[in-house]
Amino acid sequence: MKKTVFVLALCLMVCMILPMTLFGGGSRDRASNDGRNVIYIMRNFINPWNLTVQAGARLAAERYNVNVTFLAPLVADSNEEMIQLTETALISGRMNGYVLLSLDSFTMIPSVRKVHEAGVPVVITATPLVYDNPADDVASTTIISSNPVIGRALGRAMGERLNGRGDVIVIGGPAGNITSANRVRGTIE
Repeated sequence: MKKTVFVLALCLMVCMILPMTLFGGGSRDRASNDGRNVIYIMRNFINPWNLTVQAGARLAAERYNVNVTFLAPLVADSNEEMIQLTETALISGRMNGYVLLSLDSFTMIPSVRKVHEAGVPVVITATPLVYDNPADDVASTTIISSNPVIGRALGRAMGERLNGRGDVIVIGGPAGNITSANRVRGTIE
């Protein structure tokens, strides 16, 4: 039941992202399909959470008559490839909305700035971009969760399930993935 509620909440979140991205500003003449082309840059196509987000975004795209192109690095979780994908999509001129599921809070900032400067609305999901000066934040919308809080909830649930006995092994995600690092930190707390 809890997993179903989580998936439904996630799908609802993605359903809200697309309309905000599309209708929040940005020029409608950048693409041939009445300005309804969203590029969604994901970390990878192997993580079950990413696949769930992708499924929810597909449903929202159908509902709002939007073309969504999902892009992810060939080497999972590669910031360098995510930068290349973003800049290639921008050069194509077919992007009216941009959604980013970033790996960390800093690496994508220059590319996101270029997208914003081209007049394309930007939505950041999962991991917020952190600017030296908060006034430099160019995202139209940022949708995130508190990963340490999620980690603490996971840790508490595991402790309750084990009735306070036994050992727990925490396996984190790839090195450099701030989402994973913060969830692990919360779980250990």
